[in-house]
Amino acid sequence: MTKEKKIIIGSVVAGVVIILIVLLALLGGNKSREKQEEASQKTAQEAERETEEKAKMPNVLGMTEADARSELANAGLGAEIITVYSDTVEAGKVISASMEAGTETEKDSSITVTVSMGKEYILMEVPDLSNVKQEDALKMLEEAGLQVGAVSEEFHDTVAKGCIISQSQLVGLKVEEGTTVDMVVSKGKSAVVPDCAGMTQEEAYAVLNNMYQEKGWTSQIEVVKVQRESDSDDVVLSMEPKAGTLIGEGQKVVIQVLESTKEESKKEEIKGDITAEGYFSLNAVGMPVGEAIKAFASAGFFSYTKYEWTENVPNGIVIDQKVEVIDEENVKKVTLTVSEGRIGLRVRVPWLGGKPETEARKALEDLGLVVVVKYTGSGLDTKGIVHDQIGEGYAEKGETITLWVGRGYY
Repeated sequence: MTKEKKIIIGSVVAGVVIILIVLLALLGGNKSREKQEEASQKTAQEAERETEEKAKMPNVLGMTEADARSELANAGLGAEIITVYSDTVEAGKVISASMEAGTETEKDSSITVTVSMGKEYILMEVPDLSNVKQEDALKMLEEAGLQVGAVSEEFHDTVAKGCIISQSQLVGLKVEEGTTVDMVVSKGKSAVVPDCAGMTQEEAYAVLNNMYQEKGWTSQIEVVKVQRESDSDDVVLSMEPKAGTLIGEGQKVVIQVLESTKEESKKEEIKGDITAEGYFSLNAVGMPVGEAIKAFASAGFFSYTKYEWTENVPNGIVIDQKVEVIDEENVKKVTLTVSEGRIGLRVRVPWLGGKPETEARKALEDLGLVVVVKYTGSGLDTKGIVHDQIGEGYAEKGETITLWVGRGYY
């Protein structure tokens, strides 16, 4: 083989080798790219799987418990509910959660959700304030964790002045701390101011003085003279308080008496005689009470009056009399029964405590009174039963009487 052939053969072999190397390189690069692409695809799939296995915490603060559960379930999370009292968050609303909103976590993770039960109320027992002095009742309510509500006053024949007649909350009832209790305080015994209009000063003074004496009170009568030129003289023009008004011990009655400036204005006095048996011969039935009192007084009698409703006798007219002479005590007295006006203008309001609401309401409405019912907590055994009322004694038709009725639960 010549040298030239060897060179040619060597060149061919070298070229073939180079081609093989290039081919091998190309084949190796493709496989590497395939491996890289395969690895990259695997990583993306794994990331996608990991993402699918994660859950994002929703914001449930302020939601109701039901809405919070639903929101967590939609996010692939469970809920564990705990409840606590809260002074600021409404009952049934979410206060907090164990994970902040937006945080990623494993799906099916359980989230602790704290839900408000509202403000914590402490139940206090209502004390019995009946017949207790007002200042002591205030202390009792304070010690019981309760507050004083509306305080009103009424006359009462048996409860001493300044003591509690009734209360709005049932005794022994369990109520929330800070609950208000309304009270009705006694103004003591009362007397009805008689109608003295048209009487003389002496007559009116006697009638009013008798009113005070019957109650065992010291008389508080003030006379104000009103001078004017008139044919009438010594006549009561007006009164303050007005006739029919209830007054208590220590309250004054002022009467305005006409004092005529005419000399000839005189009123003829009614006189009577003592019989042989020592009885006054005057029959005062049909006379104005003031004139009757004056007539009996002129004969040395002490006059006492009592009032009754009548159907057709005007107010202030004597309808009966009873005369007594007690020789051993040298006392002469007469009891005059006086009309208080047509029956039905005022009605006697009965005490209805312990009565069913419907029965009590009908009894008052039949008397022509307006009924207002207020309900308070009570035991089931007193549901629908009247346990207190505001308004007792005499009342005008059309006046309002308030009944406190048990509602049957604490």
